[in-house]
Parts: sequence; C-alpha cells; structure tokens
Amino acid sequence: MGGNNMKNPLFIIEGLDVSAYAMAEELEKDVEPFFVKKVDYKAYDSEGRILTLGIVMKEKPIYFGLFKTAVELVVVQSAEVEAMHANDLRDALSKYLKYQNKENTEIYDKMSLERLVQKFIELNGFVKVGKLFAR
Repeated sequence: MGGNNMKNPLFIIEGLDVSAYAMAEELEKDVEPFFVKKVDYKAYDSEGRILTLGIVMKEKPIYFGLFKTAVELVVVQSAEVEAMHANDLRDALSKYLKYQNKENTEIYDKMSLERLVQKFIELNGFVKVGKLFAR
C-alpha cells in the first residue's frame, strides 16, 4: 500500500456524483461504514492517487463512560505512492463540471487537474461535516 501520502482535498466519486473533503479526518467522520461496504465508489486525493476506505472496530464509552461498546469507524489511506490515476480524477471532475454548468463546457477539457480541483472547490465547496455527528 501507499501509506498516508495523500494530498488534500480528497474526492469520493459515486457514478456522476462527486464529493470533496478538505481533509481525511472530515471524510472519515462523514462517510458511513455502510457506504464503504455496499456502494460502488472511487476515492482519490487531489493529485489522482487512489484512496482506500476501510473499516476498523474501536471501543467507545457510552452511558457517561460506565460501559463500552464496539463501533465501526471508517479510515482512509492512500493505495499508491505515485499518483497513477490523475486522468481518471481529471475526467470525473470535468464530467461533473460540464453537467453542472451547461454553458461553455469545452473549457473544462482544456484545464489541468490542478485547475479542475480549484474550480470544483470554488463552485461546490467541501462537504460540511457537522459537529452533531463528529466522533
């Protein structure tokens, strides 16, 4: 495996849907274990490294710390040292931006991956991870 040499932001792509996360911790807080187990997705860092989402079990205190229970938590790490899938991420971002902005779509075909990442964030921002669900 590639370890944790991820470059933010991070992207999850499910079909034509694209979600951006400012950092790994926010992705791990937002994505449910069910998603990792059941949904056909791809995950990338901003340079096009494939990311793997896994599930770990962790004990957490409940009832004011009187008891503990095991919960599933999502963890993310890079599956590649070098960014081998930059074109895949570039294509996904370009398709999404073309779909989102129906006018002047040819500009996205000419943009670099770095510029597409910037444009995506400029237009869509990051997934908002609420404190209500923070771990």
